[in-house]
Amino acid sequence: MSDTRLETIVVNDAGDPRLADYHGLSDRLGIHRGNRFICEGRLIVEHLVYSGYAIRSVFLAENWLERMGPTLALIPVGVPIYVAPEPVLDRIIGFAFHRGILACGEIVNPPTATDLIQRCSRLVVLEDLSNHDNMGSIFRSTSALWGSDTGVLLSPGCCHPLYRKSVRVSMGHALRIPFATLDPWPGGLQGLKASGFRVLGLTPGEGSVELRAAAAALARDQKVALLLGAEGPGLASSTLAKVDQRVRIDIAAHADSLNVGVAAAIAMYHLGVSRQGVSPA
Repeated sequence: MSDTRLETIVVNDAGDPRLADYHGLSDRLGIHRGNRFICEGRLIVEHLVYSGYAIRSVFLAENWLERMGPTLALIPVGVPIYVAPEPVLDRIIGFAFHRGILACGEIVNPPTATDLIQRCSRLVVLEDLSNHDNMGSIFRSTSALWGSDTGVLLSPGCCHPLYRKSVRVSMGHALRIPFATLDPWPGGLQGLKASGFRVLGLTPGEGSVELRAAAAALARDQKVALLLGAEGPGLASSTLAKVDQRVRIDIAAHADSLNVGVAAAIAMYHLGVSRQGVSPA
């Protein structure tokens, strides 16, 4: 994948049409012109290189060229590497940029919900999550706590995991964990049950079982789908009606709830421990 040759294209005109993917990023959430998305910073660009997503181009500030040498050496041959003076780069993207390097990726032949249901043994399923910080946090936790053999299913009302902020908050792990939209919603949850998943809906509401007890009761080889709803409304009643079990995280009486990203991490930890054959403490 790497190449000892490094050829760059110097850009001095903020209106250069070759940089159209990067124009006015301050006004964009991230997914634009079809399935293209932007990655910011050395670490996230490195995740992009190893992710399997197509790389359309790389764009960096001239004064970062030397320190980005090891990262640039990973870029596949043939991908254009644009270099501009920092003031020109800032004018193109629309704000003062301090992370040195950007790349434009493209989604090609994404997996379907059916693909993920068939090949994964653990799934995080998100309903109407519209906050980019929470989305990124959940992908980061999914990668860290559940690792391989894992995917994320999204209701049609979710924000896109590859919005710039989501990718940034995930520290690039949104590029590592496969995802797909589950449609129809919530009827598509029946497909998880039919494929052997134990579908758990995280909710503090009536009829829920304490999470650690539910995790301890799972068979070691049980396939698990963890459902989480958006901040505030949580999981809809029509969604909860389709789960196998409602589970909760017990918290102090004076607190009404946990942030959904935090709750997801706690739940994945305990469910992950149960799969390793260890009783959660």
